[in-house]
Amino acid sequence: MRKTVDPLHISQEIPLYDLEAVSGLRELFSSDEPQRILDTIKIPNLPKCDGAISVTGDSMYQLLKSEDIILYKETEFENIFFGEMYLLSVKLNDWEEYITVKYV
Repeated sequence: MRKTVDPLHISQEIPLYDLEAVSGLRELFSSDEPQRILDTIKIPNLPKCDGAISVTGDSMYQLLKSEDIILYKETEFENIFFGEMYLLSVKLNDWEEYITVKYV
């Protein structure tokens, strides 16, 4: 499978979400309700982004530290490329979700 390059956008406003104010990534992505947006981020000449969140924890320490801000783009499973970094959400049960940033 060949990796495609996303076109750059001259200007875009990326919402910075308060992930702790929602019950998980699935709700953040699929909800028709407006989520709690803390601010917006503007970075010129960047591929399309769906949002940004603050990192908590140290699972990717050295590269990412707690309170660093990461930008994300929602994608389908078949568009995942090995060796890339992803924001992953695993639903453990009806009330608990594990969210992490990892290399796949």
